[in-house]
Formats: sequence, structure tokens, C-alpha cells
Amino acid sequence: MITAIRTNFRGDRFRSRLEARWAVFFDRMGYVYEYEPNGYVLDGNPYLPDFAMDGGDMFVEVKPLHFSQWTEDDPQYVRWLAISGLWNAPASVLPPLVTLAGSPADARAILFVDFQAQPVVGHVGACRRCGAFGWHSPEVGHGVLFGGDSSCECERTPDFGIIEDAARYAQEFSFDH
Repeated sequence: MITAIRTNFRGDRFRSRLEARWAVFFDRMGYVYEYEPNGYVLDGNPYLPDFAMDGGDMFVEVKPLHFSQWTEDDPQYVRWLAISGLWNAPASVLPPLVTLAGSPADARAILFVDFQAQPVVGHVGACRRCGAFGWHSPEVGHGVLFGGDSSCECERTPDFGIIEDAARYAQEFSFDH
């Protein structure tokens, strides 16, 4: 088992270097986030989201890349959902959740809109016109997750190519020890 490296960035102490890299990415892209906002108790289990985006309209969890290959039959996946309390969480309790699996440079998005339904897995990117962070899945389509300009047409015509610079910046960022 790999031990997470606690990392400081902009006044927050992140539980892992991976979470800190995502914070650097969000910061570079100009996305508003709060690290580990209020916790919840779901099905008797405590749940603390990694990030709340846009004032809490969406939660973001950060996991290693191999998380994107988990399936609903995978014991690790089922255990994570059960421990986090997300398996039975009604949609009215929490905002939508996206799990970002991997670093900003190689991420896959796992989107839970209704926690009792099968999640959608897709690639992540940002709109070239407004900067909205979104996802694309060949099987399901695409959508905007957070950020951006509501007057942009990126939900209808996605152009998710601008994250490369911010992802590279986050990957190469040197944290203080």
C-alpha cells in the first residue's frame, strides 16, 4: 500500500499530494473551490468530500487512476461507496458528485448525479471559450460540471482542449516540504 504524502498549498493541508495537485489545477484554471467543507453522516457513516465547487453546487472526490477501472461488482468499489455512505444517499441530501480518478494530466471523471444509479465514466476537459470544466463519454455524451459562463454553448458543442497547460503546471508544481 502506498502512503499518501500530506501536502501544503495556499494555506490548506491536503491529505495527499494528488489532492494538492488538483487544488493547483483548480487554482490555475480559476475555479472556485473549498477543500474539505462540512462533513455529513450518511447511513451512520461520516462523509467528508474532498472539494466543494462553486459554493457547494458540486462535490469532487479525488482518487488514484485505478479507481476509474472499478466496477459495481468490484469489492473495493462497493466498499468505498459503503464506507462513504454514498451508496444509499438520496439525491436531495448531497449535490452531484464527480470523482476525478488520476492526476489532472490523465484524469477520468466518474460522475454520480443520482447516487443510486450506475455512475457515468468519461474523460475530463474544459471549454476553450468559457473555461467550464466538463466531461465527455462516447457512450453517454458530454456535460459541464462547474465553472464557466452560462451563456456559452459548450454543453451543446464541447471543445475540451484547454486543460493541458493547467494539468502540466499542476503536475510540475513544486510543493514546499
